[in-house]
Amino acid sequence: MSAALYLYHIFTYVKNQDSDGVGNVSGMLLYAKTDEEIVPNNTYRMSGNTITVRTLDLSQSFTHIQQQLDAIAIEFMETGSY
Repeated sequence: MSAALYLYHIFTYVKNQDSDGVGNVSGMLLYAKTDEEIVPNNTYRMSGNTITVRTLDLSQSFTHIQQQLDAIAIEFMETGSY
């Protein structure tokens, strides 16, 4: 599947959860890092909802993976995108 299709899927889930249409539901796509030059890492505002795309490097030690996940969670919570 293409990245655009995944983005559409998460947007659909978010919009279904945000049945009142107030924009208080957000979603995140979390990808494993690959050899590709393009690394998805962006935040989109779509119809009032926030969709975040992040990449996680799984080739690192577990401690580093945990640090990456913690940083993603902190950023997500600080922006109020939950």
